[in-house]
Amino acid sequence: HIASGDELLIRWTQEIATAQDTLEGPDYLNSLNAREAQRHAACDRMETLRQLRRIRDIAGRVVRGLTEEQLARSALWAWSGRQQTAEQMAQELIDHTHEHLESIRATLGVKPAAAADGGVELSSGQPGGADLSDE
Repeated sequence: HIASGDELLIRWTQEIATAQDTLEGPDYLNSLNAREAQRHAACDRMETLRQLRRIRDIAGRVVRGLTEEQLARSALWAWSGRQQTAEQMAQELIDHTHEHLESIRATLGVKPAAAADGGVELSSGQPGGADLSDE
């Protein structure tokens, strides 16, 4: 769910960065989640981590590649029914991953590694991201 949801959030960020309204709403997301749950039901830990790393790398490239002008563009985000800037959409992408990682850590009783500023760190060392290491 995290990886497929992030793929969709990446696409939405790209669409909004070009001032293009997104088309998929909550019903689409619910059906996507159901399909992805079935498709990845047998994924082991290592495959899950590979998928998360792949999506994290793509998300980083996409967001870092956006100009200030693109980040400031807005369009309708069909999922919420409101206007959203590409920068806000990029933040939704980050928040989506963090929310799920916090839930997983809480379920497993694992404490997040704290960054120097008190946030969670990306493996790239950027504050505010999630460490998806094998540890």
